[in-house]
Amino acid sequence: MINRKISSFLQEVNSFCDNEICVNETSIRDKNNYFLFKIELSDMFRKINIERIKRLYSIYKNDDYSKNVIIDDIKKLFYNSWDGAYSELIAYDLMNLIFEKPCKIQIDNMPIDKTLAKECKDNNVSAIDGYCDDGLIFFEIKTLTQRLSDLIYKLKRDLESRNSDNYFIFTSDYPMNLEIHGDCVYAKLKREILDAKECKKDFLCSKVIKGLNIKFYHEEKPIDKLDGIDKVLETTSVFVESHVCEDSFEMAKRLERLPLYNYKQFVDGMFMKIFVCHILNINGSLICHRDFFRSLARRVFCKLTKEYDIFDDNSKLTTAEIAKHLSGIMFIVDNSTNEKIDLSNPKNLYKVYLYSNPNTDWSHHFIGFRNFCSVLNGISHECDDFEFDNY
Repeated sequence: MINRKISSFLQEVNSFCDNEICVNETSIRDKNNYFLFKIELSDMFRKINIERIKRLYSIYKNDDYSKNVIIDDIKKLFYNSWDGAYSELIAYDLMNLIFEKPCKIQIDNMPIDKTLAKECKDNNVSAIDGYCDDGLIFFEIKTLTQRLSDLIYKLKRDLESRNSDNYFIFTSDYPMNLEIHGDCVYAKLKREILDAKECKKDFLCSKVIKGLNIKFYHEEKPIDKLDGIDKVLETTSVFVESHVCEDSFEMAKRLERLPLYNYKQFVDGMFMKIFVCHILNINGSLICHRDFFRSLARRVFCKLTKEYDIFDDNSKLTTAEIAKHLSGIMFIVDNSTNEKIDLSNPKNLYKVYLYSNPNTDWSHHFIGFRNFCSVLNGISHECDDFEFDNY
């Protein structure tokens, strides 16, 4: 039975979305859906998202294609796909709050020869998330989170059982620099773990995520027989990463190549990665901190633009060639869960960190970077082009 507050939220959204949000209430998944959990918990969070969705629907309702993009994102909020959809709604809202002309969203007709896909073996180009005409820049939106730790935590919630008739828990170990970048990993890893459970395996070296090792417990053990992280997991049921004590600069070093992944979508001309940061990710495993944002951007723009190793096996492009193709990086910190936020101005919902690439090719330079920064007036922001920090 769907929670009353979730049902009420859906009804209110439909009241101004012309009943276009067709969601089967019996199919709504609120397990591990921290967006819906917060909707139930906080009336302010609910109000903020009602107003955000109302703004976006109003902007795009007369354009069937764009309207359907917004509708699809709203629908995803009710399922396990909520995370990416929530980030897209945040980024679209922010871009439309700072620029007069609405940004174009989900551009699905970008020619391959206008992107780095032309250099790739796998040259299929998925839709580009958006284009800002006033800023003259294409952009792609990603949620900034440590995906592997979130994935493990989600699997533990879904699969573990402490029932004496079906006891099953597991712990994991992996190198600090191991991250996942592909899609559909969750289902494959879940199947791999379930197969191991069925065979009563004690240990698994994952073939889905190479470098990930998992230890299984099929029988309950006294607490004093568990060691280290196993004991923590047994007593708290919270996944603890081996690198939970990383500071901002260590994390930036470990994740320095993250902004370059999915580079086949990089558009010739001007292209910006937008990373959305919110605290609704499963285990809060993210440093939403200026030092991390700036350090990560500087590593990409001032270090990777000078590294000439082949980036991966999908093309002959070097790390430097890809990094020089990136005009800028924007980090959007979502303040929607802050109960003390002043809602009189929707710009108060966001804090923005914008960085321009000083080593990009001229054709990919962030033209009008200063003008872009000026439109952020009214929003808490910080901008840097590394003019005096590029060595």
